Amino acid sequence: MFYALATAVRFSKEVGCFCVLTHPLDDEVRALYRSFGFEDVPFDPSRSMAVRIADLVHNGFGSEV
Repeated sequence: MFYALATAVRFSKEVGCFCVLTHPLDDEVRALYRSFGFEDVPFDPSRSMAVRIADLVHNGFGSEV
């Protein structure tokens, strides 16, 4: 998970993106994503979660890769 989020930060500098979007399979996985700063996407019937790239950078991701 750490590598994936750090890679997303690096790619955001090359291709430009705003967030990482995920579709948790169950509530246990949802809790794991929440611990990494993901939040529920409002009004999404598929219950997607997202975290902004800026929040990942603020939390130290992106400097490892």
